[in-house]
Amino acid sequence: ANTVPASLEKNRIFHFTIYAAAESPVMMAMIESLWLQSGAYLRDKRELLHSAEQPPDLLHESTIAAIRRGDHARARQCIEQDVTWIFDRLD
Repeated sequence: ANTVPASLEKNRIFHFTIYAAAESPVMMAMIESLWLQSGAYLRDKRELLHSAEQPPDLLHESTIAAIRRGDHARARQCIEQDVTWIFDRLD
């Protein structure tokens, strides 16, 4: 089932897999801290905005395609869009 908790866990796994590939313990510690600080807020907002349409899934697919092509600029752009999409909908 595509529930909000399942969607959030899938999203966390996706992001942390990419972040771990950077092999930067300092960066991972910062990201983990930010993730913990923002998690409850984002979960609440995600539940309010949840629909059958999943923009993050499309961005995840685009990110993976860019990484496979070696297009690091595009991969970064996709990650940035993915991290900020929910805030864009709160304006």
